[in-house]
Amino acid sequence: MNEMTSTQQFIIAILTLAFTYLIPYVIKIIFQIKAQQLANLKIQSEQYKETIKQLCVAAESLFKEGHGEAKYEWVLDKVAPIIHLPKEQLKGLIETALIETKKALAEEWDKLGETKPPTQ
Repeated sequence: MNEMTSTQQFIIAILTLAFTYLIPYVIKIIFQIKAQQLANLKIQSEQYKETIKQLCVAAESLFKEGHGEAKYEWVLDKVAPIIHLPKEQLKGLIETALIETKKALAEEWDKLGETKPPTQ
């Protein structure tokens, strides 16, 4: 009675094939899909950052010294309709973009928003 029926042998053969070929293939496809989603998210995030950087520069140019909260609210009001993310995520993107923009523009950043040209 220890002999397997042909049905049991067939099931074992199918399971062996599934574990050997099918399941690894499905897992590989799932990982490829997730990798593509992450790549798309990164591209989208970079596009968001560039938009936010431009808005940060515009806010710095429009407002005089100080008014940090007003500048932030202005950027947030402009970016919220474009980038549909929760406010906390937008805040993080704005802060990151602002830091990168200040670093990239260095001395030029301080000249933005001045009402008169700098003296030589």
